[in-house]
Amino acid sequence: MALAVEGPSDERFFQPLLQRTADDLLRRRGIDTTDVLDPIVSGFPPDIATQADGILWLAQEFRGCQVLVIHMDADAPSVERAMRERYTPGIQRVQTAREAGTDVCRQIIPLIPVRMLESWMLADGLTLCEVIGTDEDAQSLGLPAVPHQVEHLPEPKRVLADAVRQAIGPNRRRQRRTQNLAQIHESLGQRIRLDQLRLVPSFAIFEAALARAFVALRLIEPEV
Repeated sequence: MALAVEGPSDERFFQPLLQRTADDLLRRRGIDTTDVLDPIVSGFPPDIATQADGILWLAQEFRGCQVLVIHMDADAPSVERAMRERYTPGIQRVQTAREAGTDVCRQIIPLIPVRMLESWMLADGLTLCEVIGTDEDAQSLGLPAVPHQVEHLPEPKRVLADAVRQAIGPNRRRQRRTQNLAQIHESLGQRIRLDQLRLVPSFAIFEAALARAFVALRLIEPEV
């Protein structure tokens, strides 16, 4: 698989999460003999005029990959607007290029957290507290009580930063022991519980799209 992300922090979280999600999906469908390699990570090319041009470039660049996952934050309360305005025009460009004989990746999947990736990071308060290294619980740090509520937060990045700051407090020993935000992104990508993420609608949309791609690739059977 290939993974296109918007920035370095996105890569730290999404690369291990994508690998784990794909592996878990295969195993839950009874495929335990296939190894899922770490996704190849790329950013959007900096000299591309529009996002649609960037998606077409990525589809051509990773034509040898079975699956290309393209991350973009919704920056809105729903996935639909980001799909309509930022993702679909690029996919239409890819389809036109393929019909004209251009070799492109055929399985392209949108990965669109509502608002931004930090909303997904807040979906598993228990694991987040473990990663931060605090004995406080999720509620005392101001984290959502149930996973689907993360999509209603207007500023999930601020909520995450405030939780980390509150957990650390003025204790110098705890400050040295606590991971920085970059490490938290990576650790959560490796450890966040997938069953909690599945309760977040935008993650469920992504995982369903990944499953459809695996069906098209004949890696798994369709669910009855």
